[in-house]
Amino acid sequence: MRSIRDCGFSLSDPAATRRRASGLTASKAEVAVSLLGLPARVAMEAPFPLRCLVSNHTSERRVDLQLSYLPESATSGVVADGLHPVRTFELAAGEERELEIMVVAVASGVQRIAGVSVLQAAGAGSSANTLDTMRLVEVFVDVEY
Repeated sequence: MRSIRDCGFSLSDPAATRRRASGLTASKAEVAVSLLGLPARVAMEAPFPLRCLVSNHTSERRVDLQLSYLPESATSGVVADGLHPVRTFELAAGEERELEIMVVAVASGVQRIAGVSVLQAAGAGSSANTLDTMRLVEVFVDVEY
C-alpha cells in the first residue's frame, strides 16, 4: 500500500486531509495538535516535514507552548531530523498556528509515526506538561523514490 493511513482511512488525498484535519486530534483539549499534511510516500533517509496545526481553544489566555516529536519506541522507523525536535512558540486565545517538524525515515515499508505532542512550556523550576498528542499515522517509505 502506498498511502498514508490514520485509523483506517487514506490521507493520500490532500483535499480530504484538510477536510478531516480537525478530526485527527486525540481529544477536544483546550490546546490541541492535529496533522495537516504528510507526503503520500517518502524516500528512506530523506528528510520530510510533518505539517501540524496547533490550536488554542481557550477564550481568555495566551499560552507558551512546545511542539515536540519523540518517537514512542527506540526502534521507530521515523526519527527526528536534527538534535532538537522541539519548536517553542506562544499562542493567543482562539489562535491557531501551522508548524512543521522535520523527520527522516530510517527503515523502508509502512512506518508508524507517533509521539508528536504539544506541551505547555516549562517555567523556572517546573517541568513541561503534555496538553495533547497527535494520533498515530502511517507513511509508506520507499528505498528509492
